[in-house]
Amino acid sequence: MSALRHFRVLSFGALLSAGCVRQDTEILSKVGRKLAERAQSSTAGLRDKLPFRIATAGAELSLADRVQQRFATDKLLAATTIDVVTRGAEIELKGAVDREEQKRRAVDLAETTQGAEKVVDSVQVRGDKDAEK
Repeated sequence: MSALRHFRVLSFGALLSAGCVRQDTEILSKVGRKLAERAQSSTAGLRDKLPFRIATAGAELSLADRVQQRFATDKLLAATTIDVVTRGAEIELKGAVDREEQKRRAVDLAETTQGAEKVVDSVQVRGDKDAEK
């Protein structure tokens, strides 16, 4: 059992044995809502700086945003700048990367993104600097 799961089970057991009443749950609920509001307001400016949108409850991400999010969270592509242009279910990737491996990974991630039917690869490879030496 993971440490976090173990902690949750123990916490739940402590609440049950302590006689958690309705008033306690209401107070905890209010505290949780306040924490969520503060976290949202303190990170509001950071959302605009991300290369993709973060899904919020009830919000559907566009195909381009889903692809950009996959690029940003991939170790090989996180430091690259690849533009994603969509026309319906068709994705075009534009930009330049340092290595062929990055280009292949970008195309692979785009092709396997839910909703993608076709990927047009317009990514240029600048060249592997280590291979030139």
